[in-house]
Amino acid sequence: MVGFMVGRFAGTFAMRFIGLVQLLTLYAVISAALLAVAVNSTGMTAVVALMLVPFFMSIMFPTICGLGIKHTEEMAKLGSSLLVMSIVGGAIVPPIMGRISDATHRIQLALYAPLVCFLVVALYGWKGTGVRPHE
Repeated sequence: MVGFMVGRFAGTFAMRFIGLVQLLTLYAVISAALLAVAVNSTGMTAVVALMLVPFFMSIMFPTICGLGIKHTEEMAKLGSSLLVMSIVGGAIVPPIMGRISDATHRIQLALYAPLVCFLVVALYGWKGTGVRPHE
């Protein structure tokens, strides 16, 4: 949780110098890369990689939410409520991770599920936001 909190402050500070879309994309790619390291290594390397993920994950929800309602104007209240209601990752991804872990008998392989989620976030930041890079 400390990494998440520090990441939120550091991410907010970084937004002064890096565009929102670029920071979201960069943090999502770094999170996916850290999970790839955690899956493919052992010992402290895997532990440290896994512990760094919350730092980079910290800005994702508020950034996605802000970008998602950026051009909704008078529909912003409806748009933001639909965004909040559509958060299902916390309900769907853990059972998927459990199934992967049970099927393979390797809990590290279950980290591929959130890795894919971070790649989707990176794709959203890279191509799907509808926001110009310096907007």
